[in-house]
Amino acid sequence: MHDRDGGKFLPLDPDSLPPNGRSSGRGTAQRHSHGCPSKPYPIAAAQTKNRQYVRMIRNVYCGSGCSELNAAMQYFYHSLILRECAPQVSREILNIAICEMHHLELLGQLLCSMGSEPKFFASRCSPHGMQNVWWSAKPGGIVYAGELGPALQADVQLKTGIIENYCRITREISDPGIVQLAERILLDEEDHLRIFTALLQRFCG
Repeated sequence: MHDRDGGKFLPLDPDSLPPNGRSSGRGTAQRHSHGCPSKPYPIAAAQTKNRQYVRMIRNVYCGSGCSELNAAMQYFYHSLILRECAPQVSREILNIAICEMHHLELLGQLLCSMGSEPKFFASRCSPHGMQNVWWSAKPGGIVYAGELGPALQADVQLKTGIIENYCRITREISDPGIVQLAERILLDEEDHLRIFTALLQRFCG
């Protein structure tokens, strides 16, 4: 993943940023690849075709709550809004959004391996049985925060919910292909949560 000048996106260590979130212009001595750690991902392929598993994957793929699609869009929005007031924090969030798009791709491939099209809808229970709900970017699903503190708080909350969804997948699904992928993605998500938490404590604590 590269920026428009050809340089690799390398999110900064939050503790290296000045209190206002702006670059000091001196560069950063230490950089960490926080977007997507270097450990390889397993092949995104399930070994079984199970409808309940498909519903669980769809929920974290594009559900109306804590899903990868919601995360990618919310983080991308916040990276744009914060670009002027806290450009280095904005870049940090953008790198995480890019990683979420990769997770989205992997989950889409996983759905295809189970014979399900990677369309953007999830299933939920209704009085009439299971109902498909198409993804929407309406407020509520996406938190359109316009300031640094509320944006980071919303991103921490969303990330925490996504981690809970992946933990549930590893507990309740017995397909090794699904579990291995979920466990690998969890490494990214836990790293992202540490970054968001550090940014929140540093700039809003």
